[in-house]
Amino acid sequence: MLIADQSAAEAAEFDRQRMAFDYESPNATNFSAKIIANYQSDPLIIRDFYESEYRADIEPASFAEVNQLWRNFTMDAMAQPRLVNFFET
Repeated sequence: MLIADQSAAEAAEFDRQRMAFDYESPNATNFSAKIIANYQSDPLIIRDFYESEYRADIEPASFAEVNQLWRNFTMDAMAQPRLVNFFET
């Protein structure tokens, strides 16, 4: 596990990975879903390779949100899994 104050040269010794997934269902029915998943192998990979993204959001969130509309009511559900364990939020 990397420590946040390690230099980029030290971090380069590890197999560094980043995954970003974004999905939003088409709004053709009364059901909608939005899924955003962001994984990174270490806390410095975004800063080292995607500086503009790092400046915009240091700790990108991961979540799934669904919504179902009926005639008289609506049901919403949201889940926020922790895909990385080095950020404390």
